[in-house]
Amino acid sequence: MSSSEDLKGIIGKHIVYKYGDLGCYEAYFQSENLIVYAIHGGPMKGRSAYQKCYYQKVRDNIYNISWIEETATVVTITVDFEEKKVTCFIAFSQGHWEKNNEAHGDKRNEEDLKRWRGLAKVGDHTKTHVHLDAAPIIEINEGPGNLKPVTMDMPFF
Repeated sequence: MSSSEDLKGIIGKHIVYKYGDLGCYEAYFQSENLIVYAIHGGPMKGRSAYQKCYYQKVRDNIYNISWIEETATVVTITVDFEEKKVTCFIAFSQGHWEKNNEAHGDKRNEEDLKRWRGLAKVGDHTKTHVHLDAAPIIEINEGPGNLKPVTMDMPFF
């Protein structure tokens, strides 16, 4: 994990990026251990969530951010502000990938969160769908944009 000083180039930033098959995503790097995101295209369209996460500064303007979702999906994105590119490694759980319509919704909605947690129990955890991709960053802004910031009293995985 990186220090506060190492993360000053990413914390508070809001980016919009677009993968080929997975569609348009946006992410707000709210704090040293929180990410807020929404998915606006592709098979996961309609998902709004937030996660406790781990940041790592690779070098100036390049950061790794990793988290595990309630669905048991594991994500690492590498944000390169210099090249304006996001590279991802996503290991979708069997439930998340095969029942992706059930992964839509907003984590702030108790019913959606409960359904997402159920997706983690579907199938065999050795049957993940691994997705590697790269996406151009379309926008870089300060602050949350249209994403709703998170407070620590909210439910986390």
